[in-house]
Amino acid sequence: MGSGARREQLQGTSRAPLAARRARGRAAWRAARSFDDLLALGAEFIAGRCAHFPGWGAPDTDTETDAIRAELVELHALGLLTIASQPAFDGWRDRRRVRQRAFVAGFARTALAQRLACARGVEVRVWAPDLPHDAALGSPGEPVTLEDGLARAFLPGDARAEELALFAEDLAPQALRALSECAFVAAFDPVFGRAGQLFPELLGLGRS
Repeated sequence: MGSGARREQLQGTSRAPLAARRARGRAAWRAARSFDDLLALGAEFIAGRCAHFPGWGAPDTDTETDAIRAELVELHALGLLTIASQPAFDGWRDRRRVRQRAFVAGFARTALAQRLACARGVEVRVWAPDLPHDAALGSPGEPVTLEDGLARAFLPGDARAEELALFAEDLAPQALRALSECAFVAAFDPVFGRAGQLFPELLGLGRS
């Protein structure tokens, strides 16, 4: 999804239909009972067919998600419930030089997380559900967005507990339990502005 919320686009529609769409989306998440249900809803949100995502403050994704939308939808189909992502970028925005590393983070069953950890040419960090925080692989804090040379966004670290708390507001106990049994994965391309490396690598491993 992106690093910031897209403004709600209400032209041509009233607030009532948007509110109804968001309510239906929230109800769908509350009706989920399995991790597969959550994956399906995550894909629906990325594709623009569900107007709610737990912990997300907007009814849809950022505009920058358009560049990786198809890849994110397929990652959900392969078993990665994404909670944050961005495409690679190297250029100018609002008169500022912006450089971005492609990254994605989310939940996956342990078997898939282990396959993704074998990625080549990119870095993947996995926090298993049965490991204490200090035994997690890797460390947080890698900058993924620079504006005029200053770090503005960072790769999520071990965000399992924080994300589970956000999901707890919208999930039934059975679905939350299924999510809590998953590993948390954060993957990024170490090269700023390089497109075509991270997502193809992860998708290839996910299909294997």
